[in-house]
Amino acid sequence: GRTTIKIAHRLSTIRTADIIAAFDKGVIVEQGTHNELMELKGIYYSLVMQQNPSNQNEDGEETNRKSTKT
Repeated sequence: GRTTIKIAHRLSTIRTADIIAAFDKGVIVEQGTHNELMELKGIYYSLVMQQNPSNQNEDGEETNRKSTKT
């Protein structure tokens, strides 16, 4: 086995990691898988949503939004 520690600002690069740790002021405040942390709707969720383009949902899947311009 091997342990790899990856530090990322672009959260899409770590979403398949076995364990994700979210830090606040140098302290781990949440840890788990991407799905577990998204369900918590804590700091990790907030960061993912800030990086999320408006045409994707929180899981990174494309949504079918149509323009409302007329």
